[in-house]
Amino acid sequence: MGRLDKEAIRRFVIKHKIYQIKSTSRVIVLVEERFKVTLSARVIRHWVQLFKRGNWDFRDKSTRPHIIHYKMNPELEEWIVGYKKRTGFDSVAIQPEFATLRSR
Repeated sequence: MGRLDKEAIRRFVIKHKIYQIKSTSRVIVLVEERFKVTLSARVIRHWVQLFKRGNWDFRDKSTRPHIIHYKMNPELEEWIVGYKKRTGFDSVAIQPEFATLRSR
């Protein structure tokens, strides 16, 4: 999902939650039907709060780090990427397997 998709979903949610439909559960159903994305009521509340504070441009505020203080050899990086693709696990779920691999 690209940045424009996220922004479109957020605009859709705010438009329907604040101006048209007051029910959060109905907005969740509409988002699932239109964008094929599942949202929680908590996320919608958070977006509405950000919007009501003002000057929210519907974008993420997170950024990638400028410096990564850990160097990884290419073989290890290839193993991690392959393992994540094979299993579908995220970085937290592969930590135990990664720890056993590093201790070998």
